[in-house]
Amino acid sequence: MFLSKPQIPFWSRLALHALWLHGVWEAVQCLLFTDKNGVPFTSASFFMIAATGADVVVILALVAFALRFARGRSNGITLWTLAACGTIAAMLIEILALAFGWWRYSPAMPTVQFAGRSIDLLPVGQMMVLPCAALALARLPLVPKSN
Repeated sequence: MFLSKPQIPFWSRLALHALWLHGVWEAVQCLLFTDKNGVPFTSASFFMIAATGADVVVILALVAFALRFARGRSNGITLWTLAACGTIAAMLIEILALAFGWWRYSPAMPTVQFAGRSIDLLPVGQMMVLPCAALALARLPLVPKSN
């Protein structure tokens, strides 16, 4: 008796790829650029895990938003559209987070001026590139087609 491999739904694949991509990104970014200023390791680790979870939610929301323009077809989402949406979302999140003091970065973080505010470039790059990477990976077939 042969058992067929169950297909993992698109949204689950997307979330799993977003999770590992953002987990690696957050680990490196927080290690290099976050101002820890006496924060205990456990608190910093919890924050990094929470940030990764929030990133996954943002990616799912961005893809759902992009699906509206693609008439519900995941293959209709262009990576350029997703990158633009991610960039705008990241800029808004960064402006809010820094204004409310949710986090702060060390002076080593590369920044750019936008609308009179300093915007951190790595989080913007993160939300420009990683949603596209997660979507591209989620679109890949799980098993090769047999002839």
